[in-house]
Formats: sequence, C-alpha cells, structure tokens
Amino acid sequence: MTKVLVTGASGFIGTATCRELRDAGFAVRAGLRSTAGLRKIPANCEYAILENGSNAAALQSALEGCDAVIHLAGKAHDPNAKPEDFVRVNVEATAQLVSACERAGIRRFIYVSSVKAVAERTSPGKPLTSAAPARPEDPYGRSKLEAESIVASADPKMDSVIVRPPLVYGRAAKGNFPRLVRLVGFSRIVPLPFGAASARRSCIFVGNLAHALRTAVAHPVPLRSVFFVSDGPALTTANLMREIGLALGFVPKLFDVEPRLLRFGGRALGMSDVIGKLLDSLEVDDALFRGAVRWTPPFTVREGINLSVGAHVE
Repeated sequence: MTKVLVTGASGFIGTATCRELRDAGFAVRAGLRSTAGLRKIPANCEYAILENGSNAAALQSALEGCDAVIHLAGKAHDPNAKPEDFVRVNVEATAQLVSACERAGIRRFIYVSSVKAVAERTSPGKPLTSAAPARPEDPYGRSKLEAESIVASADPKMDSVIVRPPLVYGRAAKGNFPRLVRLVGFSRIVPLPFGAASARRSCIFVGNLAHALRTAVAHPVPLRSVFFVSDGPALTTANLMREIGLALGFVPKLFDVEPRLLRFGGRALGMSDVIGKLLDSLEVDDALFRGAVRWTPPFTVREGINLSVGAHVE
C-alpha cells in the first residue's frame, strides 16, 4: 500500500487531501506543526509532528516508510507578515523537506505552489500555461516561485511535481472567496455594479484539487513537471457572482457599470486592490495536467459552489 506524507494536513486543503487519499485506499500520514491540529485530521490517518519543519530528526521520522509527499504547509493570507516570514516558511522549510526526502528515497514529491508564483492577472483570452514567464508581484508569490526552483532542482531520482492552483474555494476557505460570497449576499438588498464585469477568473473547488493531487500521486510513470489545475473554463466575474447567488438561493441583483468607472471609484475609496481582483482576469490553462494524467475534475463549478457557500453565510 502506498503511504503518503501530507504536510499542512490540518489546513483547508490538507484535510480535504488526507480524506481523498484515505478514501482511495492510500495509507496517510498527516504532517502537523503541533498536536493542536489533531482534531482536524480524518479518522484512520497516522500523524507526525513536524514542528516548524526545521527539525531534521522529526522530518526523518515522519518520512520513514513513506513513498510520496504532498507538501502543502506554507504561509499565506497574512497581510501582517514580513517578507522574511514568507522566506522562512515557504522557502527554507521547503528546502529542508526536499533534502530530507532525497535522503529518505521518496519516490514522488508534489509541491502545491500557487498561480501567484507566476502572475496576478492575465490578458483577456490569454490564459497562463506552464511555459509562461513567472513575474510574481508580492513577497508571497516570490517565495512560492523560489520554493518551486528548489523542488525543480531536486535529485532526479525523485519525481518532482509542481502544482499551481488558482483561487481554491470550499466550505472552510479563507481569503477572497468568503469575501466574495458575503459581497454577493448583499445583493439581496442592494444591487451590485458588476453586471458588465467580463474579467475571466479561474478557480478550483477544494474537492477537485484534492482529487488532482491524489491522481498525481497514483500516476504510474514519471511526471517531473509544472502544472496548472482548475475546475475548467474560467467564469466571468459576473457569472461567478450569479453562480454564488443561485447557490445561496436567489438571483443576485447586478447592474452594468463600465469597469473603468469602477476602477476610478475603487481608487477614490482606497479599494483599488479589492476592485482590481474583481475586474482583472486571472485565467489558467490546465490542459497539460489533464493530458498527462488523464484527469477530469469530479465536481463541476456549480456543484463545487453549492457545496461551498453554506459555511460563508451568517
């Protein structure tokens, strides 16, 4: 039986991934920073305490008997973090784990990076591919790209796979998705000026991402590549809002305002970043991954959103 160590196992993506692997018949070892994360670990999973990822003995013990590693532990969604915090957690800890995996003879190392390692926005109709030049714009994105470089240069005897998801959504998601759900909820009462928001945004339901990672672990031939993954064709911002509204049980009230006027209003209100995320495209092309491992997401966007929005509505 294949045994997989999942770092960051108590996180939003980690718990879904552990459950997916367990249900598919893998032996799962959940990597945790402390015993506080045990309550989030699915039943019938082993666990290992990795502390901050710099304890060589703890890493060696956690890797014993494992065939593959899915590295999810990292730092994100922290506006108060300093650049060196991202380097310490996302870069240095990844380097230590990669070295430990090389020594332990791990067969496949899967690093979950981010679209932000490449870009914050795309031109309309020009989705990112794995060959796109990387131009991260913030300390988080730069740290993920640096960690990717470490993974890509690992011992070739170990399969090194890099997965770059766009926005990941689900019931326990943090960051932009719950904010978007709350915003759509306001349209029950107050119409929102995003009816003409034609920016295309790729996203992936956490259940689809967990399934993609399980598929990558199980793939019988070497992969050693960089892959984007997503639910499928990107939705426009307006259509994504409509899908969220339908999942909440109503048709959201949207009216058309030219995007340039919305950007102007965003600047005037000190909300340029928030408005920009709704009006800028960020689209990925995941055809390389789908073809390489013959992957099809088990959930549609509508199914993923329906399974996600309940936890974000008060």
